[in-house]
Amino acid sequence: MRGRAYRNPVSRKACWWSHNGGMRIHVIADVVDSDGGHFFERLEQLGGEIVLLDRDALPTYGSLDDADLVLLLGSDRSAHEPKWSEVVGAESLFVRAALRDGTPVMGICYGAQLMARSLGGTSWRADGAEVGCQRVDTVDPELCPEGPWLQLHSDVFAPPPTARVLGTSW
Repeated sequence: MRGRAYRNPVSRKACWWSHNGGMRIHVIADVVDSDGGHFFERLEQLGGEIVLLDRDALPTYGSLDDADLVLLLGSDRSAHEPKWSEVVGAESLFVRAALRDGTPVMGICYGAQLMARSLGGTSWRADGAEVGCQRVDTVDPELCPEGPWLQLHSDVFAPPPTARVLGTSW
């Protein structure tokens, strides 16, 4: 699975992000929903190179030696639904391997649920959906500016004990 072609040169950095670019980002997404929209556009502006990986084919991918960041995109799936347990299991192994190798991992929506479950947290169906601009409280305004932020989800998660929570909603 490949999306846009990002042609910027890539070099490993001691720091996982450089505002001068040169970052290779492995993006894990559903093949039918791999458009990173404004997020990908901003990464490109900063010199990032996007490598798309099909979430359903994760066991077939090899080493992450050339990745500076792993980004888990959202999905129509829920990480806690039994029917997705095989895919969640494979992606969880991938997340743990990346972190063990020192590659940072970032999750958006479903990706955050999956990360939480991979590392000892959990996720579940919320009592109600969060739709539209919702308040986000922050503990670090520089890394996570206070909302309102646009949200569209009906699942929530509890982070693993080792997580650093930057913001919360509900």
